[in-house]
Amino acid sequence: MGFWQILGDIGIVVGVASSVATLVAYFTTHSPLTKQRFKLVGVPLALILIVAGALSLWYSAAFPAGNVTGSGKPLPPATATTGATATATGVVPTSHTLARTYKGTITDEDALNTTSDMFLCAVVQSGSTIAGEVKLTLFSGSGPFTGTIGSDSRVQFSIINADDGYGPGDFNGFLHVDGSMNGQYINHSLNHHGTWQVFPGGGGC
Repeated sequence: MGFWQILGDIGIVVGVASSVATLVAYFTTHSPLTKQRFKLVGVPLALILIVAGALSLWYSAAFPAGNVTGSGKPLPPATATTGATATATGVVPTSHTLARTYKGTITDEDALNTTSDMFLCAVVQSGSTIAGEVKLTLFSGSGPFTGTIGSDSRVQFSIINADDGYGPGDFNGFLHVDGSMNGQYINHSLNHHGTWQVFPGGGGC
């Protein structure tokens, strides 16, 4: 039981007792002056005690002792935390680690499904951020790339400044449990679309 609840109980009990005593004295006395004093002093005092007690009980119910700080202010409501913890930069860490090099193929669906060798070279990773270089043996658009890999295994990276000027190019796909990656791409300069797939390791870089 908190301080305010105890104070409220006392205030109400004293107020009711004072009211009863005032009424008994009022109806038992025969002096008009005494009755007037009871009306002017006893009744208001009893009402004040009852109101003060009620307010104390309300405060005790509205602000329990466990939810009040040392300064008397209510504690702020607790906030839920998510399963993923963001870093100071706002980037969610990923548990996926990429290899340094990848080798595979890329198919241009807008060039009669022509296929070329594709290499990801000097791949570096910092949390969810990745960077490196894309090399295409037959197609235009090779160059350095930057991108991200999400906790859901989703991979995306872009070549902004292609070595031969045929860019930018965007690559989107997924990282699989065997370490391979595959997805779709678009070369905006040529407006060509297609698919790509690479595996860890291999020469060509």
